[in-house]
Order: sequence, then C-alpha cells, then structure tokens
Amino acid sequence: MDCHAGPGQQFFRELFKREWLDKRVYPLFERAERQAESDLIRRRVWREKWGVLFTDLFLHVQLGRDLMPDGSERGYTRQMPTLDSYKRLAELLRLTRALERSWVVEPHPWRRFTLSDLIGFEPTRSPWWECPQVRRLMENPESLYEQEQRAFSEQEVARYLVRLESPHLILDLVPNLGGRIWRLYSKAHGKDLLWRGKLEWRLLQSGHRGDQYLNYGGYEEYVGERFGAPGWSERYECVVSPDGRGATLTTTLRNGLQVTRVLSLSESEPSVTIETRVTNTSNQTVANVVLRTHPQFLVEREGLMLLVRNAQGEWQERAVTGETFLQGVEMPAGAWGLKDTRQGIVLLNEFEPAQVRQAYLYTSPYFSNLELFSQGRNLAPGESLVLRHRYVVRRP
Repeated sequence: MDCHAGPGQQFFRELFKREWLDKRVYPLFERAERQAESDLIRRRVWREKWGVLFTDLFLHVQLGRDLMPDGSERGYTRQMPTLDSYKRLAELLRLTRALERSWVVEPHPWRRFTLSDLIGFEPTRSPWWECPQVRRLMENPESLYEQEQRAFSEQEVARYLVRLESPHLILDLVPNLGGRIWRLYSKAHGKDLLWRGKLEWRLLQSGHRGDQYLNYGGYEEYVGERFGAPGWSERYECVVSPDGRGATLTTTLRNGLQVTRVLSLSESEPSVTIETRVTNTSNQTVANVVLRTHPQFLVEREGLMLLVRNAQGEWQERAVTGETFLQGVEMPAGAWGLKDTRQGIVLLNEFEPAQVRQAYLYTSPYFSNLELFSQGRNLAPGESLVLRHRYVVRRP
C-alpha cells in the first residue's frame, strides 16, 4: 500500500463484497471472540475487527441518508442505510471506545476523515461517547433507525430543498450549501440541464465547511478569482417570491462582504436570470473583489460546439477543446453558449459586457462549464459589485 491506498480504492471494493463479508469474514470474528481466552486476546480480535468494520461501512454505508439525483419529476431518491448497517455502526462505535481510538480517523488537512462521515452527525459533547445521540446509536440502534426513517421524510426534505417552477423550467435550490442551483430541468426536452452529485442529509441541514471543497454539482458562485473561493458553501437565507418563480438569497462572508443573489425564471421562455450583488458592509476596504460563476452543464463533449457572439452580432461556431479562455478582443459580445448536436439542445449565457472580464469554458466527459469572471474592484465600505446574467435554453 502507499499513501493513496485508502479504503475507497478499487481493490478494496472488489474484495469487500457483501456476501464475502457476511458469510466468511464476520462469522470468523464471532468464533474468535467466543474462543478468546483473555481480555488481551479479545482486544486483539477487536482491533482487527475494527479495521474490517470501518472499511465495510466506508464502502457500503457512506451513501446513507442522502438525496441521490435521478430523472424523475421529483428529481431525487431518498437513500438510507439498512437496519443491519445501523447495528454495524453501533458496534464500530463500541469498539472505538473500548480500544480508545480517536474520533478523527485521518487527521491530514486535505483528506480529513472522522467517524461523523460514517454516522452522519457530529457529537454534541466531549468526550464523544457522552453525546446523547451517539449513546443512543451505540445502545439502541433499532430505535434510532426508526426515528431517522421518520425524520427523513418528503416533508423534511422540502425544508432544505427549495423548488422554483415556470411553464418551461424546474429549478431546485439548496440554501444551506452555497445557495446553489442543484437542479435545472427543461420540461420541453424532458431532461436535466445540470450535472448533479449526491446531497448528504446532514449537510443539507447544517451546511459544509468552506475549506474542504466537495463537488455537489449544479450551479455555484465564488467571491474570488480562485476555484473554491468563499461563497460556494455558506448558508444563505432564502425568500421565495409569491409567484414561485423567483428567490432572493443572502449571506455575509467573514470579511464583511454581503452577498445577495436574486434568481428569476421567465414565464414566457425557458430562461433563468441571476443577479448577484456583493456589498462591503465592513469598515475597511476589501481589495480585488471578483465574482466567478461555476455551472456544470450536462452536455457531452462529442458533438459539442462552442457558440460566440461577435461585435457585429453574428454567431460563430468553434470546436470545443478541454479549456478555452476568452478575454480582451476575443471576449464574446454579451453572449456565448454551447450547442449539443447529439441531444438537440442549445444553452446560451447572456451577460452585460461591461461587467465581465473573462469567459472560461472547461469540458470533461461528463459536464461542461461556462464560467464568467467579473471585473475586479476594490470595494470601499458601502460599495458594491454587481454581476447580472442569464441562461436561455433553445433548440438548434
């Protein structure tokens, strides 16, 4: 093994099959525990069993309590661990305490992993085994399983997943995860327009740490030039418009920049307008403030063409490469987009040319990004930076 050979690697997945664990591995541990002649030998058995339990749960249970994207009208499937998985989680916690192991399994900053990533919540007390919910999981996993089944209902999900709808589009927002657009669905095409990853239930409720980037897909924004800059993970207040076609999202970053994002779906055409205003609410100037959009459109690289509108108002088609930077004289004249000839769809991104410094296209086998970088500004107290643009869905 090397530094990259964690339990998520392919050879672990090929080895730790459910049938092999249930029929061959766990029965051996049960026999070993019964035959242990002393506490010392029993603890040695537990130490080996801990590693197997951890890998088993890492591979087979970490998708629990998640919203998994699908192509249905609802747009997702609720997924929970089985009761048997709850029992194994309880056993892992009991062994962790008995062996005096740390709650932090991997402390390295860029791959930090704790038992919270398995059980789905953070302990509320220290030491961790004094947390009432942890204690309940260890002592009565059946009861906690039934409780969480009831809590993970459609009604509860609706508290954290906000739906906007027009005659043409369905848009799902996640205020607690950067105010992102998680789903953009075209009714005319009958398909999702954005690539989406899973949403973990605990993060839907509590939000996510901004210093550890996770790709949830959809559309997010950064207040900064670099990828993963602040703004993508913060919890936003969300107010939905009375017609159900718009929403206003608001948060304040640590440096005192207030972000206000207004989204609106058009009633007359399949389009969504996004206007973001960043205002300096601190008493000091914040240097080089930039807004960067980061959508991940679900279009395939094969048969994909880049569309760029020139200064004469004419559309030019270009072949798509892995990365394309457009700036200066190459900047689109207020509009650019992608034409997916295989799926019969055109995605246009229109913007105010004076507000945008650079357009950037990144394509992968799974999704393509049409990113905008605003002009950079030093914001004195009370000053604002605005970026307004919209996406329009059309047929070729």
